[in-house]
Amino acid sequence: MTTLQFTVLGPPVPKGRPRSRLVKNKGSGPDFISVYTPDKTAHYENCVRDEAAKLGSYFGPLIPLLVVMTFYVERPKSLPRKIKSPVKKPDIENYMKSVLDALEGIIYYNDAQVVRVVADKFYGSPPRTEIEVRDIEVG
Repeated sequence: MTTLQFTVLGPPVPKGRPRSRLVKNKGSGPDFISVYTPDKTAHYENCVRDEAAKLGSYFGPLIPLLVVMTFYVERPKSLPRKIKSPVKKPDIENYMKSVLDALEGIIYYNDAQVVRVVADKFYGSPPRTEIEVRDIEVG
């Protein structure tokens, strides 16, 4: 069994919704719509990719995988001490989408290989994302 672990320092960023804009063609040809990922999401996904690429490992396309993600977010100073868990937005699945999309083509061929996910969201300092990818036997 192979296990890859790494940490991405900095606040986790949830997957932003794709944005679109109308691009007017100044020459010949029709205008068109360009779809893009928000800058903040793209930057975070690049940070995840960079850390993952340092491992130099890759799971082939037919290997089922388990991905464990732990997201540590900054605790707001104005938050009452009795509140122990980050139960407000952003939702944990949007954090997960950012990581799973970023690892595609770096750690695994396609995120369809991920057959099990474990994810947690906590207050913690420094803000960071801890990621573990492991091949598993299914059946």
